[in-house]
Amino acid sequence: MKIEVTPELIALYHQGKCTSEENEAVVDWLLDPETADELHLPDSESEAVHKTRIWRGISKGMKTSVIPLHRFGTLYWLSTPYFKVACAACIILMIAAFSLARNYINLADSAVTFDNLGSDSTKMGNISNLSLILSPKSRAQTSTSLWGNATQIRFCGSLEVTNNSGQDMELVFRSDCKNTGYTLQKVMVAKGKSYLAMHYHLNTDEIIVVDKANMLNLPPFLVTQFIKDFKLI
Repeated sequence: MKIEVTPELIALYHQGKCTSEENEAVVDWLLDPETADELHLPDSESEAVHKTRIWRGISKGMKTSVIPLHRFGTLYWLSTPYFKVACAACIILMIAAFSLARNYINLADSAVTFDNLGSDSTKMGNISNLSLILSPKSRAQTSTSLWGNATQIRFCGSLEVTNNSGQDMELVFRSDCKNTGYTLQKVMVAKGKSYLAMHYHLNTDEIIVVDKANMLNLPPFLVTQFIKDFKLI
């Protein structure tokens, strides 16, 4: 049922004796610009005076109910536990990123290059758990994978690799002569085993990697090339 706004109701409003429904009716009456109701006031009092008094009552009520805006300001947010947790998470991420970058740099610095391009004889080299023999006119670079235990070997020419560790290890051979889908071979090398790898610039797109003990099972021209490169006979 709609509550009619009368002078008596407004008087009760000023005295703070209205119910919540009556308070709402008075406020709606004041704020409604399209209302057609006319309030009959005493001859000695004007409508403007009554509206002014009502607005004062509304303003007084609003001051006690509005949420302080400063609680949502920057300073308030900085003092909350959520901000402290966010700061701690950022610090942890920064430390992890720094550690990862440092490890990556260390791995990059540990890359070893063997260059035998200007020689007519073989060249020997050693890195952790591996020994290499490069044929003449060959080069190679070894490094450890950032995300795993595999050792990367980029080379051009031919080389012999021996696993001197006490366990099997994965080697990833990549061409340093070309970059095609055929110029990568992954091989699990047993401990103590030696493997031969070959890839010559412009001769073929395929890397040849074979257990040295099985070399004679290759096509004759590859066997001949390995024998020539490493003087196996």
